[in-house]
Amino acid sequence: MKVISLAPDGEGHFGFGEDRARHQGAAAQRLEDGAPVGLRRLRDQEVDWQAVRVDELEARGKDHYLRVTLPKELTRYIVHKGSIAIDGISLTIAEVTDAAFAVWIIPHTLSVTNLIEKRVGDAVNLEFDLLGKHVEKLLLTRTP
Repeated sequence: MKVISLAPDGEGHFGFGEDRARHQGAAAQRLEDGAPVGLRRLRDQEVDWQAVRVDELEARGKDHYLRVTLPKELTRYIVHKGSIAIDGISLTIAEVTDAAFAVWIIPHTLSVTNLIEKRVGDAVNLEFDLLGKHVEKLLLTRTP
């Protein structure tokens, strides 16, 4: 599968290019030709976990509620009102449990992203907040 990434060109502009190293996971492999995809945010993040499954996705009033269960070892990166990217779409964490998190998706976000195509059981990629990962690294590598 070919993945196209948006990247700075060093002169204040952005361009598109083929990126063979990213998104080789199960979620990307199931994409069909012509399927909508989310553009990656212009940040220094990569996919942290591939092929987590959507547990719940339903309309609630005007918005949509999306819940994802993830492996226990990843819950340390999930913080209420913190940031998470689901398939490259940056969202705010609205609820946290021992093994899951939920986000609310407003109508505009749903209509202009690939989240409109998601169904319960679908695989998604997750990117955790960069600041949290940096703090963890600092704490793990500090010397007494």
